[in-house]
Amino acid sequence: MFNYQKFEKDFIEAWNSHDIEYLLSFYTDELVYIHPGEHPRVIKGKEQFKKYLEVFFETFPDYKFELINVAWNDNIGFGEWIGRSTFNGKRYGLEIKNKKFEIMGVDILIIDKEKELVKEERVYYNLLSVLEQICKNLEVKCKDE
Repeated sequence: MFNYQKFEKDFIEAWNSHDIEYLLSFYTDELVYIHPGEHPRVIKGKEQFKKYLEVFFETFPDYKFELINVAWNDNIGFGEWIGRSTFNGKRYGLEIKNKKFEIMGVDILIIDKEKELVKEERVYYNLLSVLEQICKNLEVKCKDE
């Protein structure tokens, strides 16, 4: 039987460790990672997800998640979290160094019940909140598209 509480604890620990191989061990090979605030918005498979994570942890070198609330409905988990980090690199069309931010978000996890691994993850947060924090006191010009 799937141990939800152990999974939650270990999953957050894996994200906070920044150990990509350890983190990938929580996902199926065919995972789908949907992240409307990022590019690409949909990531399919572990290899593409690994590339995403490498850039993520490079840009947010001290990123930590704090799990606030969790609810499960069979194999679907809903997690409310707070993320804290320093923005240090290129992302969202910006290059910014050493700007701290904090965001709240929600993840929806769909677990493969046989493998007891994440087969799909959907991540939702307010990107504007991140941009307001990292661009505070900066003169920022948007690129013409």
